[in-house]
Amino acid sequence: MSPHPRTLIAWSLLVVVASCARHPVPVAAPRPQELAGIIAHLDRTRVRVQSFTAEARVTSFGPEGRRRVTVVLAAARPQSLSYQVLGPHGAVLEAFATDGVEMQLFDTTTRAFRYGPATPDHLATLLGSLALRQRAADWVGLFFGDIDIPEQATLVAQSDGDMRVRWLDAELEHTVRLDAQTLRPVELAVGRPREPPSRVRITARDDTGLPSTLVIDSPDPARETRIELRDLAIDPALDPQTFRLDPPSGALLERLVP
Repeated sequence: MSPHPRTLIAWSLLVVVASCARHPVPVAAPRPQELAGIIAHLDRTRVRVQSFTAEARVTSFGPEGRRRVTVVLAAARPQSLSYQVLGPHGAVLEAFATDGVEMQLFDTTTRAFRYGPATPDHLATLLGSLALRQRAADWVGLFFGDIDIPEQATLVAQSDGDMRVRWLDAELEHTVRLDAQTLRPVELAVGRPREPPSRVRITARDDTGLPSTLVIDSPDPARETRIELRDLAIDPALDPQTFRLDPPSGALLERLVP
C-alpha cells in the first residue's frame, strides 16, 4: 500500500539534525589513510546534545506541484522520535511516535491507527521510500549528526576530493559522502545495489556544525523535500510518553506483525 503524501513529507523530517547555539571547541580533521581514523574522528567530534524539540518548515516538490507543511518534532538519544503534522489552523493531521521498540502512526483524517515493533521493515512500510529502511537508533543518530560506520565498510576516494564510505547491510548499499576538508558527513544514500537510492543531503550547517537544512531526494528524480528547522529547545526534559501514542476512541486499529 502506498504511503500517504503527508507521511512522506513528515518522515522526511526525521532525517533533520538539530541545530543549537553551543560552540564546541573545534577538532582538526585528520587525513587518515585507513577507515579507523575516520571512525575515531567522527566519534570525537559528535555533538553531545541528548534531546531536542523543534518546529520545522517542510516543503515538498513533485509532479503535483509544491506543498508546504509545519511539523513539530522531538528526538532523544538513543532511539526515540516523534512528530506531528499540523494543518493550516494548527490542528494535528498526523502523528508518529517510537521509543525504538514500538512505533505508532495515527492519521486523524482516516482515523487509522497503525502500530507494531519498530523494525526497519515496519518503518519503511508505514513511511515509504524516504524511510531508507533504517533502524530507529540510526534515525536518532542522524538527528544528532551521527552516522555509525561499521568496521567492514570500504573507504573510496573520489575525483571531487570528497571521500565515500560504503557498506552493505540487510542487502542495502549504504554510501556516506564525507567533506574533504572537515570529514563531516554531507550525504547519506541508501538503496539496493544497481537501483536508484534515496538520499539525504546536508546543505547547510549552523555554527556548531549540526545540519540546519537538509534536502531529501527520493528514487523518483521528480520529487524533492526540503526541511528547515526553527525554534529549537536543546536538552529539554522529555516525558517518555512523548514517544508513545495511545489509540484515541473510535480509531481503526491495525497491528503490524513481525
